[in-house]
Amino acid sequence: IMIKTESKEGILIEISGLDIYDEDLYDIAFELSQRFLEKFSRMTDVSQGKLLIHVMKYKTQGSTKYSIRTRISAPPLFLVQNGSGWNFAEVLGEIFDRYEERLKKIKEKQ
Repeated sequence: IMIKTESKEGILIEISGLDIYDEDLYDIAFELSQRFLEKFSRMTDVSQGKLLIHVMKYKTQGSTKYSIRTRISAPPLFLVQNGSGWNFAEVLGEIFDRYEERLKKIKEKQ
């Protein structure tokens, strides 16, 4: 799925590790990703690249723990951020919040 930005390019979102029964998780991932990438494009003026999200699920005592690894390849930026927890949306949201904090620090240094 391509996320539209102001220019004609876009940032591709690639999700792996989920299966066909995880439609709700795909919906959450795409919605949170889209919101984050809109901020990302505004903060960085980068409008082309790829966001990779890899999800690993661990079932324990009827609950599922999520381990999420992400990577943004949007030259000149290459960032990696990981997280884990019991609530998929919270974990992914925290990852995107950490990216935003890191981007603010990068901008301050420039």
